[in-house]
Amino acid sequence: MRKFKIAILTESISSNSGARAPVEIAKNLANLGHQIEIFAYNFQPQKSTIADLKSKKVEIHLLKKPRNPVFARLLPNKEIAQTLKDQNFDFVLLAAFLPFLFSAKLARRKVIKIYMGTQFGAYLENKLPNQNINILDRIANLTVDAFIYLSELISAHLSNQTVAISHYCAEEMERLYRRKVNDVIYLGGNHFPAKFPQYNQELGTRNQKQFHLLSVSRITPYKGFHILIEVLKSLKTNKRVTLTIAGKKEKSNYFRYLKKIAPKNVLFVTNPSDKQLVNLFQTCNLYLSADRYLFFGLPIVEAAFFKKATIALNYAAAKELIINQKTGLLVTSQEEFIKSLTKLINQPHQMQTLGRNAYLNVEKKFTWQTIALKYQQFFEKWFEKTNEEKAVLRQ
Repeated sequence: MRKFKIAILTESISSNSGARAPVEIAKNLANLGHQIEIFAYNFQPQKSTIADLKSKKVEIHLLKKPRNPVFARLLPNKEIAQTLKDQNFDFVLLAAFLPFLFSAKLARRKVIKIYMGTQFGAYLENKLPNQNINILDRIANLTVDAFIYLSELISAHLSNQTVAISHYCAEEMERLYRRKVNDVIYLGGNHFPAKFPQYNQELGTRNQKQFHLLSVSRITPYKGFHILIEVLKSLKTNKRVTLTIAGKKEKSNYFRYLKKIAPKNVLFVTNPSDKQLVNLFQTCNLYLSADRYLFFGLPIVEAAFFKKATIALNYAAAKELIINQKTGLLVTSQEEFIKSLTKLINQPHQMQTLGRNAYLNVEKKFTWQTIALKYQQFFEKWFEKTNEEKAVLRQ
């Protein structure tokens, strides 16, 4: 197995949300013996994450982010470009915006873009679900969407190779940007120490009167937490059911709205630590998702590693993570969500079976060790192809 020198470019060093992916890729590639260096902005880096990377012998470059928002989104970073140019990196993995890509191209490095989907409607995320959208809002949203589209279009076509995190993302990239991805490599979900407490074995008992539901993600409208609250309020059961919503409080107005419409059996945990997340996954009975932009859905996989099944609205890549009726349930409407959730609450044996099957599924497909090996194969294949092309040119 060849060993490569690889630079990973990411916006931040954090275990929050999608920022976790490049960090875990870096750690697990380093475990395979590759020389890994990670470049990120010095914006609230997590000390524990940095310590973990250093323990894997990953070199870290923290960069000052430009204060000007236009420069931060468009202009290349001279420090990245110079470092990439001075050092002989075999590959550059891109999980960041245009300035990082431009820096790598200035250094004439081979760039592999990790495509994680395009989220449109970012401007409207500042609006609440019950708010009217006026014409000025629509114009502003279209302007922001145009910028997002052009940024991704440039990134897709300037990158030498592209990897999508799901087949849905691969199809989206071809549909939106007329660029076929070179491979689909999922993300992993086994970054938490999964311990299975005794209650798991008791989950199927008929006497269980309390059920804990969980949903984890950034607290912003497209995650659909308001839908989950309405589902909970519509349940008809004699059992005590609680829903915990955990995540970074990204949109304060939306968070206040959720607290206003939430009944007493909805709990909120903001900015949870990994330790808190482990406890939440361990103590929940079922995971729920109403994420409209489910380009991968990392928390669904995380829950499965704790033997917890998921009920999810069938958006985007949901069907790639959940085998319907085997590892969880896929629903297409709020009404179907209510019926499916009621069914599982009243049939805890089925919930337990789905959870066990979910664990067996992710253990085969979604470990970070498996993902790192797939990247290893991708690197070797491209390395060999490049060498063959160079040999032909020399003839």
